[in-house]
Amino acid sequence: MSSIKTFILVLGPQGSGKSTQAKLLAEYLDYKYVSTGDLFREKLKENDSLSQEIKSFVDNGKLVPDDIVEKMLFLHFDDESAGYILDGYPRNLNQLNHFVSFLDEKSWVLLKAFFVNVGEPECVKRLNLRASIEKRADETESVIRERLRLYHEETSPLLEEYTKLGILKTIDGERSIEEIQSDIRSFFGNPF
Repeated sequence: MSSIKTFILVLGPQGSGKSTQAKLLAEYLDYKYVSTGDLFREKLKENDSLSQEIKSFVDNGKLVPDDIVEKMLFLHFDDESAGYILDGYPRNLNQLNHFVSFLDEKSWVLLKAFFVNVGEPECVKRLNLRASIEKRADETESVIRERLRLYHEETSPLLEEYTKLGILKTIDGERSIEEIQSDIRSFFGNPF
């Protein structure tokens, strides 16, 4: 029998600052921060069958199938950490259903889901700034807007599910990093 682990999800559109908030919260709670994007980038540096499979999807501009995402991600939950902050997963209802089933099998707990809410104009402004600073030629405004549209299309049903589960907390993401983090931490009894 494994010890009980708790999971906190931090979600928000591209440009919302969710990764920054997730890392700060992980540090504060002494939880392990897990980003699916980071896991993919690390995995692609390896040369095994799973990395080759992932590479074939990424190289062809396709989304990595849910079963491969889960195969890679769920391995990270077997370490000694008591809690995890997840950034970038689950991204759709199918992933959420698989994740909840996985947690139920282990008797682990999905504690909270924080939605860092930032309007599209602010996200576009932040992403355009990032693209110019980091010289990301592929991040044009039309590409950014399409990614945001797809994000909202997939995320809206997730927000409804988190509400049904009673774990959703919506956070105003158009404030300073410190104000947002203080708001998130207030749900754990200690402000920033």
